[in-house]
Parts: sequence; structure tokens; C-alpha cells
Amino acid sequence: MSTLAQIRTSIQLTLQDDDYGDVELDEMINDALLHIAGGVLMPNGLVSHPIPELYTTAIVTTVADQAYADLPSDYQRGIFYVSNNDGDHIKPVDNCGYYDFRIWLNSMPHKDLSETGSVYRVAVKGKSLYYQGIPSTAENLTIHYYREPDTMTAGTDEPDGLPSFLSKPLLKHYVLKEIFGEGIEDGEDSTGRGAAYHNQKFYEAMQNLMDFLPMDEEPGYVNDLEQRIY
Repeated sequence: MSTLAQIRTSIQLTLQDDDYGDVELDEMINDALLHIAGGVLMPNGLVSHPIPELYTTAIVTTVADQAYADLPSDYQRGIFYVSNNDGDHIKPVDNCGYYDFRIWLNSMPHKDLSETGSVYRVAVKGKSLYYQGIPSTAENLTIHYYREPDTMTAGTDEPDGLPSFLSKPLLKHYVLKEIFGEGIEDGEDSTGRGAAYHNQKFYEAMQNLMDFLPMDEEPGYVNDLEQRIY
């Protein structure tokens, strides 16, 4: 597995530009990792699926007299399973996903989201988990989701979640396509070639990542937005 220092050095060897020091490049490398984990729009129009190593669970506790609660601070994407105190699955609206908030809202009997009782339906909106009913006593909901990758700070840190053989090409070419794409010339007679080259190499690495990662999904519906927003 390539380390932060090794990825940074590889970028610096290509750039040959003193304006990009360790601090600037480390920030860009971490931004690249965050973006890749969060989902990249691929040339086929689909968003890249989650990285399995970033799968985790957490408890979201309901709030009295409130129809929503904050999601965990490390939440990034792809809530795909929610259960209650008893371990019972709280399913999304039929034929939909947890991210279909408008459909979820339309299906609720109380449009002001004031229904009390045990939680029987949930939906995700932004960084909040919405629920109906609203329990009089706080209820713990277990959510299964994909977290943000850990930020690399030390030179020996390795990219969180990425396969070892793809970590350097993914992060290196992502950063370089962004730098060259912002107008830095990579040669007097080759303006734009650097951006095009690294953009191509990045998406090649992304396709390799998608081919390598296992798909772990249940059968879905054509209109299931949850599968596409992952």
C-alpha cells in the first residue's frame, strides 16, 4: 500500500512545481480520497458504488418531540439498513429507498411529521435521519452505512479503504487532473494534454476499482433512487 508521502512524491515528480508543497498536496490528496469514497460520476452516467472497507454501523437516538435526529459525524453515504431496539428491520417506503424523502413524506399520514408512537418508517435527508412515529421515550435506531475515510496526516499513513494496488494511481491522477485542469501548463506546446492524460488515467483506475470491488446489493426496483444515490 502506498503511503501519503509516496503518493505526494509521485505527484511532485510529475509536477516539477515548487508552488505545490507538502501541505497543499496533502490536502488535495485527502480531498481526492474523500471524493472517491463519496462516489464519482462515471462516464456511463452511474455513480461509483461504495467502498466495502468503509462499511460501519452506528446508533441514532430519537429526540423527544422531534421528527429527526443527527446522523453520525463520520456518515458519508449509502444507508441501506435500519433496525429498532428489538433488532427489527425498519423498511423504507415500498419500492423505494431510504433517500426517497419526498415519497416518504407523501406516504406519511401527518404531513407536519407529528405522529407519535414507535418508529415504523425512516428516511434520510441531508445529515439527518427522519422518522415516524415519534417515541415518548428515546429509541435507539441502528443504521448501516458507509463512513468517510480517515484523513491522512502523517507521511506513513495509508489511504483508508482503497485497495493497495489502486491507491496511488487513483489519488495521484485525481490530484494531477485537478491541477492541470485549473490551467497549469505542462509544457509550452502541450497545454491541456496533462489534464486530458491524467483525467483518462484516473477514470481507468476508477473502472479498475469498480471491477475489483464486490457488489453487495439486494434486488432493487428501476425507480429505487437509493441505488443510484449511493
